[in-house]
Amino acid sequence: MLVADGDGMPIGLLVESAQVAEVRLAEPTLATVRVARPRGRPRTRPGRPTCDRAYYSGASRRRLRKRGSRACIPAQRRPAHYRPKRGRPVVTDRTA
Repeated sequence: MLVADGDGMPIGLLVESAQVAEVRLAEPTLATVRVARPRGRPRTRPGRPTCDRAYYSGASRRRLRKRGSRACIPAQRRPAHYRPKRGRPVVTDRTA
């Protein structure tokens, strides 16, 4: 798994077998990030990582928040056959 900056330059890398799910590899891969600075120790925390829809879960967002990063992860799509549940409709506009 590879972590790249906004310009596409790799900043972190983790090589693992193909049997492990990507979501489980996200945290160990982010631990390999080291960005050199002119002075001081290197940065180890991405500011706002952008992930794909596969990482949209409460656990992965919680782990990123614990590391001090706000993730930019799009919500998962609903299936084409999705229909809202039957019952009383939700009122969103109360003009009365």
